[in-house]
Amino acid sequence: MRPDDLQSLTPRTAMQRFLDRRRSDDTTAPETVQSYADRLGRFVRWCEGEGILNVNDLGGRHLDDYWQFRRESLNDVSLKNEFSTIKKLLEYLVAIEAVEPDMPDKAAMLKPTLSKKQRSNDRKLGSERAEEILAYLEKFHYASRDHAMMLLLWHTACRRGDFESLDVEDFHEEDGYVEFKHRPAEGTRLKNGFDGERANALGTVLGTSVAEVLGDYIRENRIEQTDQHDRRPLFTTERGRIAKTTIQRNVYALTQPCFVGECPVEEIDPETCEALDHGYESKCPESLSPHRIRTGAITHMRESGMGVDAVSERVDATAETIRAHYDRSDERDLMEHRRTEVEKLAF
Repeated sequence: MRPDDLQSLTPRTAMQRFLDRRRSDDTTAPETVQSYADRLGRFVRWCEGEGILNVNDLGGRHLDDYWQFRRESLNDVSLKNEFSTIKKLLEYLVAIEAVEPDMPDKAAMLKPTLSKKQRSNDRKLGSERAEEILAYLEKFHYASRDHAMMLLLWHTACRRGDFESLDVEDFHEEDGYVEFKHRPAEGTRLKNGFDGERANALGTVLGTSVAEVLGDYIRENRIEQTDQHDRRPLFTTERGRIAKTTIQRNVYALTQPCFVGECPVEEIDPETCEALDHGYESKCPESLSPHRIRTGAITHMRESGMGVDAVSERVDATAETIRAHYDRSDERDLMEHRRTEVEKLAF
């Protein structure tokens, strides 16, 4: 395409059109759109500051200049995420004939190549700690919302959005499974849209039936609520369906070491620790987010012998993503997995 064939468009208008397109796509979560807006907003402000007022004029040198500008304040992981988003914008602009067709490839070339360690975060809820928390909850808070929540998060490795989306009708106690459904028109979404819909079988954890605990929670401790779409959320508060922020805060509190034992941080005085105050649970340096439960649960599945494809289907993540970001088995465990596979072969 010749430059004079391109359709004139300001960087800011280009960004708004791209974001509007993403918002209209049921497979793109609102949180993802907000991340795109934050990253692209910085790029647009830079373009305007450099006098680039028409995306037709964008070239590889401009992208390299922006890369040089941003690398001063970003690590490689953040820089890669930023240029991945810019590449998505440029792909959209190619489709509407606003930039040269090779611009997305130029953005891709500037993305840093990350090591496996950089691609992942090694913090996770370990199996022993998970079992300690669940045993405590079963003994002292059986079938409470916290017990049912922690058990389901660990057993299914679901995301916060998946967990939030569950209705009472999605739980099938007699047949022992839960369904995760994408219902954007009714206020809840799955990260991967309709492709993320799945049914997860419920087994046992520490000899306890997960389905039985969920059933007892519904019968004894669930707060009856119906939302504005006449749906009955599985996990509720006095205000209605449990929110992602509440899930996050509760998990931070449940994973604080002092919840089941003593604080391991010598410098912290339990009497004055602010992490024990409502709303400050994340201040504990040892507490973990729901995503770290997901990481630990996926690692536990792999270390227990579940194949990567089976894990992929259960947790709604590609096998490649599991290997790169979630499978935190140590090298010896991975070697033993490979040994088992090798022993199956007949040479």
